[in-house]
Amino acid sequence: MGRGLGPVIELLFVYGSLHRRGSAHRLMRGARLLGPALLRGYTLAVLEGYPAALPCRPQACCVVEGELYAVPAWLLPELDRYEGPLYERRMLTVEHGGGTARAWVYVARARAAWGPLMARWRGTERGKRPGEVLLGYSRR
Repeated sequence: MGRGLGPVIELLFVYGSLHRRGSAHRLMRGARLLGPALLRGYTLAVLEGYPAALPCRPQACCVVEGELYAVPAWLLPELDRYEGPLYERRMLTVEHGGGTARAWVYVARARAAWGPLMARWRGTERGKRPGEVLLGYSRR
């Protein structure tokens, strides 16, 4: 009798309430933190009181800072229900550990109305391009 291959694992980039400091991180049971990651070409805005990634203008050079996790595939439908109708899960390219990876990311649905950007700063550390505008949670 053959041995099973084990659970299917997916990559998930998080930046808001599912982040390890986020209010809903408890839902990430069974997930394994792989480390910090960047999502280029997106910005963060406020969507009904929560952070939401949305595409920015190509010339804006936006980056969302977050974390990359290995999650069991069975967890994704539960996270979809938590994120609700204002977000959709998309497969996008993120930067992690000096390379790139394809990962699921919850982004604002196109028809959702969003508020102002959450935070803005400039930086050159941790692989960021000089003068690049970074968007994410402020470190306090």
